[in-house]
Amino acid sequence: MRKYGYRPDDYPHAHRVGQRLLSLPLTPGMDETDVRQVINAVRRVVGRHAPC
Repeated sequence: MRKYGYRPDDYPHAHRVGQRLLSLPLTPGMDETDVRQVINAVRRVVGRHAPC
């Protein structure tokens, strides 16, 4: 945001949405090991932040 001079409150809706998005690294060149690493990473994060 500093690069272009915008502030989060210039675009509040986009900022709120951006704070809640998750982009997963999924590309055609990924093999089974890569996919498993992504799955395991997501499971670890969800496990840490899931309600008890």
